[in-house]
Amino acid sequence: MGRQRHYVKDETAVINSNLDLTVYPDKGFAQIQSWLIAKFYPPADCNELAESIEMCSHVVMMAPTGTPVGRRVVMGLLGLGAVGVVFGRQLNSAVTTTINATVPGLGQVLPAAGGFRIYTVTNGYPEMSKEDYRLRVSGAVDQELNLTFSDLETLPQTSMTKDFQCVTGWRVDDVPWTGVLLSDILAVAGANPSATALAIDSFDGAYTESLTMEQAARPDMLVAMSMYGKPITREHGGPVRLYVAPMYGYKSLKWLSAIEVIGEVIPGYWEQRGYDIDAWIGQSNGRSDEPV
Repeated sequence: MGRQRHYVKDETAVINSNLDLTVYPDKGFAQIQSWLIAKFYPPADCNELAESIEMCSHVVMMAPTGTPVGRRVVMGLLGLGAVGVVFGRQLNSAVTTTINATVPGLGQVLPAAGGFRIYTVTNGYPEMSKEDYRLRVSGAVDQELNLTFSDLETLPQTSMTKDFQCVTGWRVDDVPWTGVLLSDILAVAGANPSATALAIDSFDGAYTESLTMEQAARPDMLVAMSMYGKPITREHGGPVRLYVAPMYGYKSLKWLSAIEVIGEVIPGYWEQRGYDIDAWIGQSNGRSDEPV
């Protein structure tokens, strides 16, 4: 069967990009994706898969090179990724080959290849060197902090190996994290015990999150500086990100830049778009995933 080139333009107008796809002339990309899902994905899970893909379709997804990827391409690739997740390593290899042929390098961040799906709410991945990095801690504290990466390295380090669970359904098992407990940073700043919440900001200029002070005091809330024993990459939210182990991934804010101790919870970016503020895994957002 012969093949020809087709150009698929982004449908959401969030970005203006064309992506060169190689597909069979008698079957569009969406048709191929639908056939794969119908053939391989359990029918009982199709609604969940559709919801997962739809959530991701209103986020600008970027290839590891920083190139924007259009909505139809995102939906197709996530469909392929879901197939790989369900049917394990043998099919994962074929799925990853297909994904990498479409967007070189993207397979490394999809569950089909045993990794993460990389989301960004802006038109790219913000960049910050360790030398330029600062974490500001302010609000109801005895002492405002402006911590460098080196400052964070001098604080007591905590390591934990825990799963990362996304609200869209995918999960990465046994991810090793290292960093400073959020509670330790608040202790250094002298957070006022009468304060009730944290407002947390990203240096991407858009992503925000929130936690209660009670949640922040848990021993599984980490200001993470290392992942898999290596510095956290730009795509994964480095050089410093939040890891909120017992909650869905959107609470683990990437590109952490500021923590403000405040008097009441302010809903973050995703909560303003309908997701639960208290995003406990398996107990929120209508999901029943195994807790972390």
